[in-house]
Amino acid sequence: KRAAAKKCRATQSRAKSSTRGRSKTKMAAQMDCDDARSQLKELERQRQALEDEAAAIVSELDGLGVGLKDALVDAEGYPRADLDLYRVRSQRGRHATIRTDHKALMKKIEALLPIALAAPPEDARTTPPPSRSVKPPPAPPSNAPWCSITEVRASSPAAEAGLRLGDLVVAFGDAISLDQVKPFVLGHVGRPFAVWVERGNNRVKLEMTARTWAGEGLLGCRLLPLQ
Repeated sequence: KRAAAKKCRATQSRAKSSTRGRSKTKMAAQMDCDDARSQLKELERQRQALEDEAAAIVSELDGLGVGLKDALVDAEGYPRADLDLYRVRSQRGRHATIRTDHKALMKKIEALLPIALAAPPEDARTTPPPSRSVKPPPAPPSNAPWCSITEVRASSPAAEAGLRLGDLVVAFGDAISLDQVKPFVLGHVGRPFAVWVERGNNRVKLEMTARTWAGEGLLGCRLLPLQ
């Protein structure tokens, strides 16, 4: 009997040790997930700051009429007297640095995502989601198209959103005319917005996020007003 009792206690001790081991492993995994989510939030904040600064630089240089790549000399090859050349070169250099930093940042974000998404947050596992009524899908705008898409560059935000050559734009976020597009885009860099297009006999809703990318501008498409 004493031998049996001793064997039983040993079995219980091993079971408790195994349970504690699994619990510690689970806690460590949760700590890794929580730490990754915390880092991810900070990296997203940095990404947004870089994209906002890049958009501001593009807006400034476009306002000066030179953009990121236009020549800084006149037709005779002399430096343009109507520009603060030091400022333009400085802003172009800063924009190039931002693009490099943005690419490095996105690689860090991509590396953290699998860890952060490995398990739901603790409160998501213990608290049931609130019941919500299902909202009907939004109705397409009723106004007529006001511009057409004449160019969509590969790997651009416009291409990723699914915009196609020949699409007729009905609504571009809150913009319902071509002169409203630029201020709307500059005010929504890094934030997704809806684009409604007329494609054949259908009106299609797309989701686009204006951002810096490998090419020029924040969209990578060209809009032509309809006559």
